[in-house]
Amino acid sequence: MKLQSISESDFHQIDGSRQVIVDEYPRRFASLDLGERVGVYGLGWNSDLIEPEVVVSADGHTVWVGVDQYLTAIEVATGRIRVALKLHTNLLQILILERLTAVRTETEIFLFNPDFSIFLNKGFPNITEDISVEGDKLMIHFLDEDSLTLDLQTGRMKNGSGSQSVVKTA
Repeated sequence: MKLQSISESDFHQIDGSRQVIVDEYPRRFASLDLGERVGVYGLGWNSDLIEPEVVVSADGHTVWVGVDQYLTAIEVATGRIRVALKLHTNLLQILILERLTAVRTETEIFLFNPDFSIFLNKGFPNITEDISVEGDKLMIHFLDEDSLTLDLQTGRMKNGSGSQSVVKTA
């Protein structure tokens, strides 16, 4: 797997079905080479400062790619696009967990099941700073120094003071 910067003209030479991230007004371009069997995919995004996040699933079967407000998951064996989402805010982190994939944007958390269905999508009024895992808990930290704990088994959240709320799962 190799990610490299390319020119706009090189990007446009990649078949449209393989342009997996395409911003309306892209200024930066990259190719993601997943090997001879699957081939090359194109990325076109707007931000000059943000680099694509590329993470391989724990089982090695999926490559998760995100940049700006775009998220894609590509099945390594077949090249099939399993997730293609336009997000509300910029993607900041992709975290591979034992049974789930966590995606953090500025103001949302997505948890994907192994079959790529959404286990949970939760928006927040504050900007997220980090997510981490402690056992079967997902710790969500915010820039304002607040935090939430999400039980990955039940979908219940606790805020920093310990009160619980139930989060609807998708």
